[in-house]
Amino acid sequence: MKFVALVKMHRRTADFKGWMEVYEELGGEDMVWHIPEGVKLLDSVHCLSHFDLIAFYDAPDGETAEMFLQELEPYASVERILGIPCVICENTLELV
Repeated sequence: MKFVALVKMHRRTADFKGWMEVYEELGGEDMVWHIPEGVKLLDSVHCLSHFDLIAFYDAPDGETAEMFLQELEPYASVERILGIPCVICENTLELV
């Protein structure tokens, strides 16, 4: 099952100084995301929009999907959404 995680940093951690504090608390240069068993990170991007980070990932079920990025929850809101295939997107990819 494919999921999308939309991450918005809390106001107190959204500026650069706040994010650097989070970065250090989570391990600094050695920081890596905790990946629950069965989850595969497909892609992620930082955004210049309402969200600060968007991650695309596979998970075997919704319960496992909810565990991904839990370490960010003290610092950010994390919305996890189940994705379904887009027929138009698939057709477009076939044309490329």
